[in-house]
Parts: sequence; structure tokens; C-alpha cells
Amino acid sequence: MKKIFYIIIFILITRNAFALDNSCFEYSWNISPVESKTIKVITDDINNYYFQDNRLLNTKILSSYEKKYFSFEINWNTFSNYNHTFDQYENLKQITLHFPKTLQKYTFGYILDTNNYNGHFEISRNWVEWNKIEDDIRDYDLDYLKITFDNKDLKNTTIYELSFFANWNNEILVNSLSKSDIKVFNNYICDNDELRKLITKTKKTEYFPIDLKTKTYNVKIERNPEFNENHIIDYINKDSDNDWIIDTQDNCPNDYNPNQLDSTANGVWDICSDKDNDNIKWNIDNCPTVYNPEQEDENKNWIWDKCEIDTDKDSIFDSIDNCVNISNTEQYDTDWDWIWDSCDNCMEIYNPDQKDIDWDKIWDVCDKKDNRYIESNKNFFIWLLISIVVLFLAWIYTMVRKLKSMKK
Repeated sequence: MKKIFYIIIFILITRNAFALDNSCFEYSWNISPVESKTIKVITDDINNYYFQDNRLLNTKILSSYEKKYFSFEINWNTFSNYNHTFDQYENLKQITLHFPKTLQKYTFGYILDTNNYNGHFEISRNWVEWNKIEDDIRDYDLDYLKITFDNKDLKNTTIYELSFFANWNNEILVNSLSKSDIKVFNNYICDNDELRKLITKTKKTEYFPIDLKTKTYNVKIERNPEFNENHIIDYINKDSDNDWIIDTQDNCPNDYNPNQLDSTANGVWDICSDKDNDNIKWNIDNCPTVYNPEQEDENKNWIWDKCEIDTDKDSIFDSIDNCVNISNTEQYDTDWDWIWDSCDNCMEIYNPDQKDIDWDKIWDVCDKKDNRYIESNKNFFIWLLISIVVLFLAWIYTMVRKLKSMKK
């Protein structure tokens, strides 16, 4: 019975276990010993992955603080994040950093993201005497740091990012499921789909019980000894969207765009652009200039709601509004002439042609008098009326003068 019991326990523990290639993670750390309950982890990176018995563990951020970066000097210029490319023909691929304020050992972390990990570190307290470091530079105080890249492979060496930051910024709760060691990994550079599937399949929990006895562990991520550097080559040469531009040089690596177009010259390439900030890229956004994360099309006319226009503000889109310029929420057509009441010149009598032959603004079917002669000779009558008024005024003026002369 004991054997059956242990088999059942093993199945329960491993049923959601998924094997990932550990050599795909660039950085790692080991937590040991642990207990089968919630533990607290102090780490400088909230993007770590925690595995136990080949299972991805649930985590919860207890507290997180903005990462504090340390500044350093290279050639008298100050940086907090440095990038640079050495030409393949440079004999000496080397940079020297000066830290105005000494970085105390164990208190800092660093990122060196490069395509050439063949090299070495040297440190100095005075710029004169240098000592080569064979182990982790985080175990030493830093005043001056020299980084030299090997030049045995004749190729460009690129530093994508070099930065130093304060350690222990975040508190993470980890839901430990057994007393086995917890392996902590970071920076997965293989097929992200595999990692995504694993995250999706992992059962989520919001239950992280802690108390005063909850154990705390410091996680100091370092280079993964199992890491296969060939994955870097695969990563560098990877072309996820098959547009013949490798991801590391592709301005939009997950969307096919061989022309790499940025028509607005804003640094956000067209295929990746999200001008309305609704988290939907323009090439699949049904209304790319108006914020509409729901992508609704209520009237199913393939003009999406947020892009529709309602000129008369009657809550009826112009594309289906029977009278675009006059507000008419009811959309009535009393005489069934397909001219809706608010736009119909004679709304109770059928008149689809909407004619007003005499131009008196009383439409023919509603007009009992034909004023076409008057309307067509309108200018003549106007001048006739003016002439009569002028002659009348002249006659009055003449009569007044005659009366004045008689009195004399």
C-alpha cells in the first residue's frame, strides 16, 4: 500500500511537470534547503522563473521598488546604461569603467548583454595595479573595471547593454510544493513558445500564506553553468517573422515587414505602430487612430464603431442614418417614400422625387399654387417694385417743392 501511495503522490506532483531545456537559460541560482510551503525571496529581478521537480512554481510580488542604477564613467563621459559596437578589425576590444562612488561587494547586480562572451574582467583600486577576476565581479568592491573581449573570432563585437544596479529591490512570494531544491532561472533565449505554453498550462493560485516564521532567501542570479552558448548564435540568427531580417536587427521582429518602414519617422515602425494606444497594432486594428480595444462593429457594416461618424449627433451612425444632417433618433418615414421625415419636404405625402418646380420651398405635392411665372420672372418684378417706389418718392418730392413755392 505504501508503494501505491507514493506512486499516487508522485503522479500528483509531476502531472503538470514540463521539461524545459535548462541550457536555454542564461542565468540561474539554486535555493536550498526549502520547505513545502510559501517562502519569501529577495531578488533584484521580478522576471525570474522558479522551478521545483520540473514544475514551474506560482509567484506573487509582495513588494517591488524601482530599480536604482549606478552611474559610471567611460572616457570621461557618464553613463547609467552603455552600448557600443567594436569593429571587427579593432585589435583591442576593451573598455574601462570608473565608478565615482565605490560599488560595495554583494550590494549590486549588473547586466552585460553582448554577442561576445569570450573575455575577462580586471579590477583596480587606483588605475595602476590591475587584477584579473576569474569568478563573479559582484564578490568584489569596484572602483575601476576593465572589460576585454577576445578577438580570436574576426567579427564585430556589440555591447547591447551594460548597466549596474542596486541589489535586493523586490520581495517575491514563491509557492513551494515540496522540500526539493528550487532552481531559479532568468533570460530564456530559446523558443519562447515553449515557455509560453508552460506558463499557460501552470495552474494559478492566489493563496500564499505567510507568517513571522516564513523563511527568506536571497537570490543572486549568476551565469548558468548549463547554459549553451550556441543558443546565442541561434538567437542572433533567429528570424521569427520570416521576413529575411534577423530578430536582433528587425525593427518589428514578430511581424512580417521586409521594408522596415517607419513612415512617420517616430522610431515606431509602421507594422508595430499603435497610434491610439489600445494595445492593438495598426495592421490589425480596425480603427488605428481611435482608441477602441473592444474593436466593436455594432451594425456589422465593416466600419468599426469608433471610426463611424455621427454628423447630426443623434446616436445613429452616418453609415446607417437615414437623414445625416438633421437629428432624428426615431428614423421615421411616415409617407413611405424612402425620404425620412426629418429630411422629407412633404413628410405626409409620398414624393420620392422631392420636387419644387416653382422654387417657392413648398414642394409640389404639397403646393396648391403654381408660382412658376412669378418665380421665373422674379428679377423683373423686383425691379418693377423698385421703380414704382422711386417714382412715388420723386412725385412726393415734386409736390413738396410746389407747395413751398406757392406759399412765397
